Amino acid sequence: MNLVSPITNSQNVTVLKKINSEKIINLYKKIGFDVSSSFLGLKTIDVCRCEDSKLVYFSPKSIAGDARFYEALDKNAPNYYSPWKWEHEQVIKYVEPTNKILEIGCAYGTFLKKAKSKGISNAIGLELNENAIADGIKSGLDIKGELIAEHKIKHANYYDLICSFQVVEHIAELKDFFADSIACLKPGGLYAISVPNNECYLFSNDPDHTLNLPPHHINLWEEQSLRNIAPLFGLSVLAVHKEPANKLNYGNYYEVFLRNTLKLKGETLELVYKMTRPIVKLAIRLQPPKYGACITVIYQKQ
Repeated sequence: MNLVSPITNSQNVTVLKKINSEKIINLYKKIGFDVSSSFLGLKTIDVCRCEDSKLVYFSPKSIAGDARFYEALDKNAPNYYSPWKWEHEQVIKYVEPTNKILEIGCAYGTFLKKAKSKGISNAIGLELNENAIADGIKSGLDIKGELIAEHKIKHANYYDLICSFQVVEHIAELKDFFADSIACLKPGGLYAISVPNNECYLFSNDPDHTLNLPPHHINLWEEQSLRNIAPLFGLSVLAVHKEPANKLNYGNYYEVFLRNTLKLKGETLELVYKMTRPIVKLAIRLQPPKYGACITVIYQKQ
């Protein structure tokens, strides 16, 4: 089977490693999700790198989560759709009152509400979660149950700013997604995307971080790959914002260190963690990791 990059459609791809599908299925079972249907007939999946963009991604595309998977997350993980996020704060700085805004994958419309509170009357969201759409409409938001490919038909060169928060890492057909999104943007308009930062301590040191694996995340982004895609789609990079390390995650950082660096397991891991965690968390506060779990890039359409 020829491997093809999801961002360039090129076969200039390197297989970095293979992962046993059963391992991923078992990791999800530990957090209460049965994802076995995403891996039917697959003993292993590939972790690949597109050599043209340096994007790391999982293959095949069929392992991407479907609507049922995300409905289950919405229902059983109450904090999955966070209300106001660090990345919202970064992007709202670029919004002007006269702007026409589109948010792709707007969930329950938190960013749209903030834009509305700033006097922006022309702000539209696209979302496929029916519960989120209904909730947003009740709040007076303009949310449409459309894919960006449908939306672009009547909105070419229409928006001043298009944004998506924690969406791109879930998309299998990346080339089409970016092309369709940017087609809706005016020349000179801004395109803001926010994704997990896979250079941060948590992800770079924890390859078994469950929600950073398929069927949830199928693309793994870093600053280099985010910069490299700009010329592929007629964009220039205006700004890169990296989330600072979050103090609430210091305990997680230490647990990852014990498990993946010192290779502690089971009761030993639990005992060492409990005994040393307070001291180590204090030490981490004095010299914390440089970056947190999110990176936001602001592009400008040429």
